[in-house]
Amino acid sequence: MDQIRQWLDAEAETAGRADVRLLRVLKIGERYGEVAEALHGALGANPRKGCSHT
Repeated sequence: MDQIRQWLDAEAETAGRADVRLLRVLKIGERYGEVAEALHGALGANPRKGCSHT
């Protein structure tokens, strides 16, 4: 993981992105939301939508 982080940091520096860690955290949050939505859909946990995912 440390090697991946170093690689990502090095790539971000060459792209001029000082805020890359913030963007990574936001992307993780976005993916978490997508997984939560899929689980709710698969379990039928949302009464308005029912089973919306397989």
